[in-house]
Amino acid sequence: TTVYEQGLPVRVVGTMRDIDAWKRMQQEKQLVESLNYEINHVLGDIYYAVVHFDLDAGTYHFVELTGQKCVDYPYNGTCEEFLAYTRDVVPREDWHKFRQRFNLREMRRVLTKTGDKLEMELRRKNGGVYKWISLMVSYLPDYSGSKKQQAVLVARFIDDERRREMEQQQELKEALVAAHTANEAKSAFLSQMSHDIRTPINGIRGLVNVGKNHIHDVDKIEECLDEIMRSSDMLVDLVNNVLNMSKLESGGIQLTEEAFDLQEMLDDVERFVNVQAERKQISLQINAAEVEHYHLIGSPLHIRQIFQNIIENAVKFNMDSGSVNVVCRELASDENTVELEMVCADTGIGMSEEFQKHVFEAFVQEDTSARTTYSGIGLGLAITKKLVNCMDGEISFESERGIGTVFTVKLPVQIDRAYYQLSEKKDPLQVMKGLQILLVEDNELNMEITEYMMTEQGAVVTEAWNGKEAADIYEGCESGTFDVILMDIMMLVMNGLEAARCIRASEKEDAQSIPIIAISANAFNDDIAQSLAAGMNMHLAKPLEFQKVIEAIAALVVQ
Repeated sequence: TTVYEQGLPVRVVGTMRDIDAWKRMQQEKQLVESLNYEINHVLGDIYYAVVHFDLDAGTYHFVELTGQKCVDYPYNGTCEEFLAYTRDVVPREDWHKFRQRFNLREMRRVLTKTGDKLEMELRRKNGGVYKWISLMVSYLPDYSGSKKQQAVLVARFIDDERRREMEQQQELKEALVAAHTANEAKSAFLSQMSHDIRTPINGIRGLVNVGKNHIHDVDKIEECLDEIMRSSDMLVDLVNNVLNMSKLESGGIQLTEEAFDLQEMLDDVERFVNVQAERKQISLQINAAEVEHYHLIGSPLHIRQIFQNIIENAVKFNMDSGSVNVVCRELASDENTVELEMVCADTGIGMSEEFQKHVFEAFVQEDTSARTTYSGIGLGLAITKKLVNCMDGEISFESERGIGTVFTVKLPVQIDRAYYQLSEKKDPLQVMKGLQILLVEDNELNMEITEYMMTEQGAVVTEAWNGKEAADIYEGCESGTFDVILMDIMMLVMNGLEAARCIRASEKEDAQSIPIIAISANAFNDDIAQSLAAGMNMHLAKPLEFQKVIEAIAALVVQ
C-alpha cells in the first residue's frame, strides 16, 4: 500500500506470505480433477449407465458419466417410476424377472451391508434392437454418518460377450456331438474289426489244412494257394486302410513325385478288381482311349488307391450280373501338367439321399449288415476323399437308390517329360540277366523268396543278413562287383539306413553311383524320406510286387 504525506507518496507498505503449500494443494486438486475426469471417462466407456438409489427415500438419480447419456429415462424420480420406465425397453419375460429382483422392497431387504449386491442379465432395446446387458446393484456405504440406506446400479452392454459365449457353447455342443458320433463309429468299428480280420485269417488257416490233406493233388494245392493269396490281399488291404486313415487324420501322409505309367496302373487295377467282378458275373470295362499322355509324374501309390477304392466299391456294391464302366480321359494339358478325369458308373444298389450326406465320413456304411454281405469297414471313401483333397483334386458323385452310382474324380498331375525325350527303352527282363545283386535281408523266408525271384530272371545274388555284413561285403569287394543293392531297413546289428550311409561314405569308386533300393514293410512317406536321406535311390514297400522290383532295378541300372 502507498503512504502519502501532503499529497505526495513517501513510502510503500507491503506484506509477504508463503503460498507454497497452497500452490501444491491447487496443483494436486487439478491432478485429482483430471484423474477423476479420466476415470469418469473410462467408466463411461465401460458402463452405459450408473444410477444412485436412496432406499430410505425411495428415489433414484443418474450419475452423469463423461460422454454418456441415457435417453430412455428421466435423470431422477422414484424407484417405482424407474421400474415403470424399464418396462418399455425390455421384453415382457425379462421385465417380470427384473421387477421381482429390483423393486424397492427387495433392494431394502437384500442390500443392508457392504458387499451385498443383486445381479441380472437381460435384454434391453437399443436403437430398436434388443441387446444383452448386465446389471449389478451394490450396497453403498454412507460415510456422512447419517446411516442412510443407499445403493448404486451399474449397467453395461454384454451383447458381444453373450454372442461369443453362445457361439462357444454351440461349438462345444457340435464338438460333443461330433466326438460322440466318432466314438460310436469307432466303437462299432473296433467291435466288428474282429470279424473283418478273422475272416481272411480263418480262410488262410483253413486252406493250409486243406492243402496238407491234399499234398499230392497239384490242382487242389494250386487252388488253395490262389485262395490264400486272395485272403492275404484282403488282409493287407484291411491293414493298409486302417493305417492310411490314421496317417491321414494325423496329417502324416506325404505325396511323392514319381514317374508312372497310367495305362499300366489302370491295367493293374482292372486285373485286381476283375477277380471280384468275375465272381459276381459283373462286366467291368476300363477305357483310357481319351488319354494322350500316359507317362506321368505324381504319387502313383495314392492315385492307384483312389481309382481302386472307387472301382472296387462299384463292384462290391453292385448287383449280380451288373456292370461297371470306367472312362479315364484327359480334360486339358499344357507343356508340363495334365488334368485327368476318371468317371466310374455302376448299376449297383445306389445310396439313399440321407446317406449321401455322410458318404465320405469314416467308419460309416448305409446298412451295417452290408459288412457281412459286401465286407469292408467303411473307410474306403473317407480315405479317397482325403487323398483327393491332398492332391488339390475334386471328387463328386450322383446316386439313386436301386439304380446305381456315378463317381467323378479330377486330378492334376505332371507330364513325365523325361520319358517322352527318351528314344529307346531296354526290356527290364533283358537287363536282369547276369546282374550282380547284393541282397540284404534278415528274414530267412523273405531272403529265400526274393533270391528265388531274382535268380529266376538270370541275376546272381550275394546274401547279407544284416547291415554291417552288407557294408563289410561291399567294402571287401572291388568297385563294380555289384550292379545293385537291395536293402532291408529294420535289421539287428546294423539297420539298412546306417548300412546305406556307410556305403555312401566309402572311398570306393562306385560308392556314390551304385543303386541302393530300400525294401521295407514301413511304407509311409516319412519312411521313404528317411531312406532317400540315407542315400538310397528308391524305396519299395513289402509285400514286394516282383515285377515292380525288376522294373525299378532295370531303370536304375540303365541310368
